[in-house]
Amino acid sequence: MNRVESMRRLLFFCLAGVVLLSGVEVGFRLWLGSPNPAKPERIDWACKRDPHLGYVFVPGAVGPGGPGANSINSLGFRGPEISLEKPPGTYRILCVGDSITNGVNVHNDTTYPGILQRFFDAEPVPGLRVEVVNAGVAGYLSDHQRYRMACDFARLKPDCLVFLMGECDVSAALLANETWQAVGRPKPMAISWLDNAPVAWAADHSALAFQLKGWLERAVIAYRLGQTAKQDLTERLTAALALYRANMEAMLAECRTRGIRVVLVNYPWNFSDKVGRDDNFNEVKSLIRAHEFNLYWQGAPLLAQANRELAAAWGIPFVDPQPVLYALADRRQVFDDFIHPNKKGNFLLAHGLAVALRREVFGLPAGQDRVPYDLVVECLVD
Repeated sequence: MNRVESMRRLLFFCLAGVVLLSGVEVGFRLWLGSPNPAKPERIDWACKRDPHLGYVFVPGAVGPGGPGANSINSLGFRGPEISLEKPPGTYRILCVGDSITNGVNVHNDTTYPGILQRFFDAEPVPGLRVEVVNAGVAGYLSDHQRYRMACDFARLKPDCLVFLMGECDVSAALLANETWQAVGRPKPMAISWLDNAPVAWAADHSALAFQLKGWLERAVIAYRLGQTAKQDLTERLTAALALYRANMEAMLAECRTRGIRVVLVNYPWNFSDKVGRDDNFNEVKSLIRAHEFNLYWQGAPLLAQANRELAAAWGIPFVDPQPVLYALADRRQVFDDFIHPNKKGNFLLAHGLAVALRREVFGLPAGQDRVPYDLVVECLVD
């Protein structure tokens, strides 16, 4: 075979390759659309995209079950309408947190803030009307809440903030979420060779390259996460919780400056950190992946320690629901899944918090903690 013939064959194979790749590219575009497609502004019934926070609630949104079950009020908080200006004689409590506070698996009035409101309606604080606002948003880090202090919370002029969060901060030590990247958290499992300029350019201009990059990224990350299932994650968790503490310190300082009372609630977990990794409920562990369980099992005591130290350093009330949960014969009866309490679990959270607020914020004596019978029946009777 002479040189000219070799060049012709090489050219033929190159052209054939270009035609083949072009055909595949056309097929991918017809099947999946353009590369790196623009995402719609609306995410679901409740949320829309936001450049600062990743997503926010849509004011006035109504979800499955209607306004009494799943709704966002006109100020962008879950639950019934409230006035922007605080009415005279009103003591306004904002419950700040993630999906546990928001109550993604229950109706408006059986979230823990909803039940807390019903406790104070049944047994009012003398001379005050206590108003409880659900300021929880699923998936929010402490970074999100720090940003909201000036934007969302200050305009409501709250008298007290209840913080119950930290699970997402623990998760961010290992897992990735585009909402967390929106507030500047780095990807723990970043893949440098997939994030370089040529690959990014190809993914922006080719549907095939965009899909291949996504598949490769997911496969590599899944493998790396699997490797962490039995690793010691103390270093990662310590770094993540250092950010949590810094955000909490900033918010506590802001509250003190504004004269806002604070109650800190430890995160409730559906497993025990008192036993070994392999000794917890098999049923609970089956609800999530092994690396997630390892992350939470190690993160729970570190988060609890951070919360206790914050409460002690700032002299604020600290409510820890974990001993009550440990005392239950079967914690699964008060949880809907691995993380989220059901209405029974929310009842326990709200009751413990109501008692703490009456004693340590309102200064009321013991014995004024009447629990409404209809609430007991609704939440605790199957």
